Amino acid sequence: MWALAAARRINTQQLLLKSVPWLIGVVVALCLLGWLILKLREWLNEDDGSAVDSTMLLTQFREMQSEGDLSDEEFRSIKRKLIASPSSRELPDPQETADSTKPGKSTQVDS
Repeated sequence: MWALAAARRINTQQLLLKSVPWLIGVVVALCLLGWLILKLREWLNEDDGSAVDSTMLLTQFREMQSEGDLSDEEFRSIKRKLIASPSSRELPDPQETADSTKPGKSTQVDS
């Protein structure tokens, strides 16, 4: 009877020693999967800010147009660019546009 119990204890210890690397592997795989899911969620939610930025920019440019700092043609061009690609950063800064379109400012074009 004692021999059978000792044999079972040895088998249990061997089984435990064989399963430890697998358990470590599973834990590491779950951690990597969790990290991957977090990165994927960050990447998918990355575009949320651009819509707000575009709306704020459009509002600023609309105010500039109503104040006479932007012509109707300039405003339509900027609006078209904002609608076409909301994440585009090629649009001018509203403050720089206001300064460059004020009367008395000379703009030189190199030929």
